[in-house]
Amino acid sequence: MNDALVLRDSVHREEAQDVTRSFLVQAPAGSGKTELLIQRFLALLAHVDRPERIVAMTFTRKAAGEMRERITLALREAEAPTEVTETHKLRTRALANRALARDRALGWNLVAYPAQMQILTIDALCGAIARQAPVSTRLGRLPRFEEQSGPLYREAVRVALRNAKPDDPAWRRVLAHLDNNASAAVELLAGMLAKRDQWLKLLVGHDPQALRTVLEDALAGEIAAALATPRKLFPEDLVPELCALIGYASTHLALTPKNAVRAARMAQIAARGALPPATVEAAVEWKVIVDWLLTKKSQWRSGLNANDGFPPKEPGTDAKLRRAHKQQMLELLRHCAAVPGLGEALDRARRLPPAGYDDASWSFIAAMLDLLPRLAAQLTLTFAEAGAIDFSHATLAAIAGLGEPDAPSDLLLRLDFTIAHLLVDEFQDT
Repeated sequence: MNDALVLRDSVHREEAQDVTRSFLVQAPAGSGKTELLIQRFLALLAHVDRPERIVAMTFTRKAAGEMRERITLALREAEAPTEVTETHKLRTRALANRALARDRALGWNLVAYPAQMQILTIDALCGAIARQAPVSTRLGRLPRFEEQSGPLYREAVRVALRNAKPDDPAWRRVLAHLDNNASAAVELLAGMLAKRDQWLKLLVGHDPQALRTVLEDALAGEIAAALATPRKLFPEDLVPELCALIGYASTHLALTPKNAVRAARMAQIAARGALPPATVEAAVEWKVIVDWLLTKKSQWRSGLNANDGFPPKEPGTDAKLRRAHKQQMLELLRHCAAVPGLGEALDRARRLPPAGYDDASWSFIAAMLDLLPRLAAQLTLTFAEAGAIDFSHATLAAIAGLGEPDAPSDLLLRLDFTIAHLLVDEFQDT
């Protein structure tokens, strides 16, 4: 790493300790993100009036325990004190000394009683919120957490299926889609119940047609993002050569009626003189390019024939020209194959789904939209009978207990008053 990057990294790490501002830290594995979060926690301890005003969340209990241990160790080593020389440890030591000064001034004694620090998983936080609002969450006394909830999901689906009317259109459509395989339907719907925290709020009280528009817009966005990757990876200096060769191949493919449509699309790409844009409308052109460059087994082509637009050399004046084009194409393929990730990105581009749902697909999704909220309600009954809940239920209950942005509950107002800082480790998971 050069000196400029080291200096820039150091400045950013120092900036992240500014407790008057919020930060999102993105960096690769092993770069010290958790150490930075620990430093931030220590920096905040020097400013709050109670340790409980800082809440740090992470994804697993193990990670939460390790974070608590590292903060406690930093405080203990500063109290000793032990000698440190590394730059990042010197920074941690300075922050720990300030935190200890605050600790002594307010009598926290964190080294002896580290449980005062709220370092927990997101599930534990949701459980704590649900316990504080037994009425609004409709849980009463918090049931036990069932970590292996698969059997309860399947039982809820089976009960709903047994109680369904024979002519229920949603059940009939879902079963028809699965060749009337009830076991497959139970597994599919149980799997969806396990992820209901991701979809339940989107389904209840929303117009299915409006949701279809949202889903198709999101799908179009994902397709465009997937196409942007090979467009970015493809070497710019090879694009003119690619377009020239695809134009050459199209003229030969056009001579065969079965290749007429393919040849026409290749000719359009060649005429443009550039790669297709990263848009849904251009997905077909991308598929044409990928099918031309890669085999069906997703490998770069190592040989070319008439089906690729490179007819065999024949006696005559254009034999040398045909050989030259073929060699040029093979050289292009070798250059492309040397670009890390390009082959995989192109292969993903040709496997993209359509940007919209056909009527048959949407009728199945519409049936699922009808069934899933009903199954979620049945799962609540199944949980009540078992005296258990899963972590998703605790999350949904906590959200319900907090109220709405325009109508916050008393609990939310109290939490807003008592919690001053939120730190989230492994944000993409938590």
